[in-house]
Amino acid sequence: MGFNRIKKGNQFNKDLKLAAQSNSTVVILMGTSKLEDISTSFLIAGRSDTPVLIIQNGSTPDEKILVTDIKNLVAAAREEGVQSPAVIVVGEVVDTYKQVEEVFEELSLLN
Repeated sequence: MGFNRIKKGNQFNKDLKLAAQSNSTVVILMGTSKLEDISTSFLIAGRSDTPVLIIQNGSTPDEKILVTDIKNLVAAAREEGVQSPAVIVVGEVVDTYKQVEEVFEELSLLN
């Protein structure tokens, strides 16, 4: 486990490619303008089905959450109008979010 800066200036550096090749959870802050680069790095690494969660305007009334996968990331974000500020989470941990969301939905149906 560790923390790596994966942005250098306005270009993503080789660390993004290395992160895409690992099974680690990758968290990218303020990276919505680089979604194509992010998607391409993971696609090249053979991780097209890797889940992705984007939280835009987190913990505000304007919060927007998008759950998708790498192969659909760019199109889904464009369709939903995702913009900064946003946090992008890439990895299997996103499946945990989906499970928790389902539990909360079921609980709300009981009330």
